[in-house]
Amino acid sequence: MAASKTGVKKSGKAISPAQEALQVTFVLKGNLKRAQLLYLFIAKGLADVRDRNLYAALGHKDMADYAHQRLDLGRSSLYNYLHIFDWVKQAHPEWLGKNVKGHIPDLSDIADLMWIENALEGKSLDPAKRTALEAHQKQALAGTLRRSELRAFKQEEKPSKDALAEVLATLQALRKKAGKVAGIPPEVLTHLDAAINLATHEKAIKVAGIRFMTSSSAA
Repeated sequence: MAASKTGVKKSGKAISPAQEALQVTFVLKGNLKRAQLLYLFIAKGLADVRDRNLYAALGHKDMADYAHQRLDLGRSSLYNYLHIFDWVKQAHPEWLGKNVKGHIPDLSDIADLMWIENALEGKSLDPAKRTALEAHQKQALAGTLRRSELRAFKQEEKPSKDALAEVLATLQALRKKAGKVAGIPPEVLTHLDAAINLATHEKAIKVAGIRFMTSSSAA
C-alpha cells in the first residue's frame, strides 16, 4: 500500500487521513462488539458445564479444578465469568440472543452497572435518588459513566467502612469453611466468590475515594 501526502492509496485511489481513521474506527467498533459477545459466549459455555455437572464426567471435583486443569483459567476469572453470565441472564437476556443490537458495556468491568441495577430494585428508594440512579444506569449502559460520578453518589449514603470490612471478612471466612465441606453445591461457592469479589471491589472504591479526597485537600 503506497502512501502519499494526501493519505494512503488503496486500490490505486488515495484516501485522506480522516477517511482512513474512519475506516479503522469502524473496524475497531466491530471488533469490540465481537469481543463482548465472545465474552458472553465463553461465560455461557462455562455456565453450561457448571449447571450440567459436566466437569464431574471428566473426573474433576468442582468447576475450579476443571477450569484450572482443562482451560488454564484461574478461580477469580472463572467466577467472574459465571457471575456475570448469571446476572446478564436475569437482567439483560437480550444480550444473549442472536443479532444483538445496541451497545454492550465492558463485561470485564461491569460491577458499577450491577450495583446500580441492584439498588434500583429497592422499593423504598427515595424518588430523587431513583432518578439519579436511572440516569447513571443509562450512562453505564452507554459506556459513558465515570466512576467518580458514581463514587460521589455512593458517598452521599455514607456507608460504614468498618461494617463493609467486617462483612467482607465474614464472607471470606464462610467461603474458606464452605470450601472444606464435602458435597456442597458448586453454586453456593460460585455465589460466595461473587459476593466476595463485589465486596472487595466496593472496598477498593471507598479506599480510593478517601485517598483522592485526602490528596485533594492537601493540594
